Amino acid sequence: MLLSCAHEIPIYATSDLVRRELGWLASHSLAEIERDKSPVWAARLTAHGEDVYDYRADAPAGLARPPRW
Repeated sequence: MLLSCAHEIPIYATSDLVRRELGWLASHSLAEIERDKSPVWAARLTAHGEDVYDYRADAPAGLARPPRW
């Protein structure tokens, strides 16, 4: 789903790139990933990820985002 959305914008993305970025988010406790034995991954934003998204918490180094309004 993320890959399809990226292509609609259009943003250059591959499934490997999306999975690498999801792994980075998970390594910083911003997302949780379920990697069952199927090729489909499920990702969920953590509470800390929501706080970073809503500018209630500082973003970790390496995460670029626009300034808050």
